[in-house]
Amino acid sequence: MAEEPVRVYLRGRIPPEQWNKLGTRLIPKLRSFAQDLSLDLGASFTIRSADLRNVEADLRQALRDLGMEGSVKVETNRN
Repeated sequence: MAEEPVRVYLRGRIPPEQWNKLGTRLIPKLRSFAQDLSLDLGASFTIRSADLRNVEADLRQALRDLGMEGSVKVETNRN
C-alpha cells in the first residue's frame, strides 16, 4: 500500500532580525526533504506618500535584478 503525500504549510510572522537565518537554516532544511517546495512573499510597510514613486521604482528595479519581476507584484492601497 503506497503512502499518500502530505502537504505541510509554514505560516506566521518573522521578525526582520531572523530573516537571514531563514536563508541559512530553515530553507536548506526544507530543500533537503521537501518535494515541490515553494515560498511566497508577503511584506507590508508604511512610507510617506511623497516617497511612493521612488520606493516603487527601487522595488521594481530590485525585482528585475533578481529575475522576479513577473512573479512578485508591488501593490499599494492606491492601486
